[in-house]
Amino acid sequence: MTIYNFGSINADYFYQVPHNPAPGQTLAATGLDHGLGGKGANQSVATVQAGAVVVHLGAVGRDGEWLLERLVSLSVATDAIARLSCNSGHAIITVAADGENAITLCSGANTAMSEMQLTQWLAPIREDDWLVMQNETTHQVYVARMARAQGAHVVYSAAPFEAKAAAEVLPFVNILCANEHEVEALQQVQRISSLASLGLDGITRQKVIDLCRAHDIPVFERNFSLVDTYGAQTPVIEIDGRPIGGGDMGPVTRRIRGLYQDLIAQVCA
Repeated sequence: MTIYNFGSINADYFYQVPHNPAPGQTLAATGLDHGLGGKGANQSVATVQAGAVVVHLGAVGRDGEWLLERLVSLSVATDAIARLSCNSGHAIITVAADGENAITLCSGANTAMSEMQLTQWLAPIREDDWLVMQNETTHQVYVARMARAQGAHVVYSAAPFEAKAAAEVLPFVNILCANEHEVEALQQVQRISSLASLGLDGITRQKVIDLCRAHDIPVFERNFSLVDTYGAQTPVIEIDGRPIGGGDMGPVTRRIRGLYQDLIAQVCA
């Protein structure tokens, strides 16, 4: 299994200031630091450190050689990172004495990649592979559609959040990573009451479904309301303090739970 991370690479510049500047104010910084950043680069580094095989898909500009060197030093391969003639992505981050910060982001090379280059990089992606994306690049729909067409799973971190961009890529996403407020905004754009109606995958959910099918346990998927669960046979024994069924785990749930525990032990061995 390979994780393809299509994500941003930024140079982060941190300015220590007494307070964040007011409109029209010129403020002298008391310190300056810089480092590798970008939501994409951060995720690639974290994934490599977790022991996965990662291919980072991205771009830096003519000023980005030190960013590549930093990625290599953190064991992130740079074979699928384009070197473009524009500026690299960068962020100006002012950090006040009380810890509050303000960020100005320039996308630079992160939004200058071509579909042709991405097509070449994604050509090897296969059924057991994963594509991870954030919202600091362009061509997200194109990349997600291509990955799904080739059988890969797609994980989308909807940050920085933009409802329209998230809605466009959502049909090709297996797993959506978003906070409560982002989900509410996305539901409004989609005009739905719950993202569950879209059938997004969940890692635990899919594993349970796979286990049931592999062991001839009947399983099907449909939308249902909270009220529907009160009189149903479900693997849940209590909802909002209300016992479901007799309040005890039934034989089918016990069997599925045992199969799932065996799977965890096998994977973690």
